[in-house]
Amino acid sequence: MSILIWCVLGVLALKVIWNFGVPYALMSKPIDLKTGKRGGVSLSLSTELFLLILAVGLSWFSNGDSLINRPLAVLIYGGGAILLSYLHFFIGGMICNWFVARRDVSPRSDAPPSPPKV
Repeated sequence: MSILIWCVLGVLALKVIWNFGVPYALMSKPIDLKTGKRGGVSLSLSTELFLLILAVGLSWFSNGDSLINRPLAVLIYGGGAILLSYLHFFIGGMICNWFVARRDVSPRSDAPPSPPKV
């Protein structure tokens, strides 16, 4: 049973790591010339919640003294990781959006200088 719990927690950890990388992936996407917008990424909170509930349920039915065999510990650490990843997503997204807005507005350094006004 512990191997199954570790597998579910591993998939949950991969999803949380993905959430940490989403703002930076969105920041590097080019602007679509037709719509004037950048592409989007689906986050799907239901995936994390399903995996967390599955891990808590499996730990409830498992026996042992390790940390993954305690449902409350799995719930606290898993829920905390999900909460932290979404908090980082929103704060990191705002910071990345600010950088992208500054990058798109600032003049390019390799552009030829503008002629003097007469």
